[in-house]
Amino acid sequence: MSGKKKIKRVDLDILERVVDTLYDLGSAKRTVISRNANMSYDKCIKYLDYLESSGFAKQEIDENGFTIFSLTSVGINMAKKKLMPKFEHNNSINEIVIGSVLA
Repeated sequence: MSGKKKIKRVDLDILERVVDTLYDLGSAKRTVISRNANMSYDKCIKYLDYLESSGFAKQEIDENGFTIFSLTSVGINMAKKKLMPKFEHNNSINEIVIGSVLA
């Protein structure tokens, strides 16, 4: 990681987008992650490096020789804790909408 430009100030919204994308994809190449997170490749690399150095993500080489990133168990737990309130909120909205349609 030496020689690479580091993030000066972490934007939590951007960090959340990268974590959400990794959680949804499971594992992916950097270009796929940056595209799905709707951010520039260079910025995505900085956030992936930050997540890796923090222990939330890991990089591996796949069978084709490409570098892929995925969340570690710590990163998955963080994503679940962050996503669960949204999921519960969406389910209660769905129950209200479905209940009013069926009534």
